[in-house]
Amino acid sequence: MQKVKCSEYGSEMDCPENMLQAENHLCANCADELAGEENPLETFWEFAENMNYVEGIVNELTELKLAAIWKKDKEELKEMPRKELAREMLREGMGSAFFLLATMGYSKEELARLRELAIVMQSEDEEKMKVLFEKWKKEEQAELQENATN
Repeated sequence: MQKVKCSEYGSEMDCPENMLQAENHLCANCADELAGEENPLETFWEFAENMNYVEGIVNELTELKLAAIWKKDKEELKEMPRKELAREMLREGMGSAFFLLATMGYSKEELARLRELAIVMQSEDEEKMKVLFEKWKKEEQAELQENATN
């Protein structure tokens, strides 16, 4: 077994040698979520197709954004310490992602939820992810019950 990252949430997981070359990997939490789906296999293939599509978009946008930043700030970027440069590039990427989500109409609550998810994903702690998803599921159920009584 070797360690790989879950394609959905980025958590570290064990992977059998014969599956290392797979394009996507799903952790136990994702498999549990899929098990609740009406057609788990179809849902998985849709997920895999979406992840491949997302990867293509990310690669394309990375090249476009880097070209624009490099053209504008080339000399300043060359002089930056590596850690500061890495931080600036990550900030640009995160800023672009959240800007796009905000322009698509995501509410402050939805953006806060994505922030919370990103922080938990960064920890690579599957138990924290499970707790977060359970919390969200309870919140959604409470909201559904509240809407049903109104």
